[in-house]
Amino acid sequence: MVLDPSMDKPIISGEFKSQPILQVMKACQAGYLKDFLDSVLAKPSLYAGKQWKLSEIFATWLLHGAPSVIK
Repeated sequence: MVLDPSMDKPIISGEFKSQPILQVMKACQAGYLKDFLDSVLAKPSLYAGKQWKLSEIFATWLLHGAPSVIK
């Protein structure tokens, strides 16, 4: 249930393009989280020394196309 419909924005690019962000988060699979955490580890300076809610970082990552790390 979405309490604030303005939060359920469509994802703008990538694998989940045009899907509502909260639906993707609700249907999250382990592979999505692995890709997300790999991207956080690839750019730790974006997050170091700051206080972030993990769900907000995950939502932002999805919203911007869920970029994956090239290994």
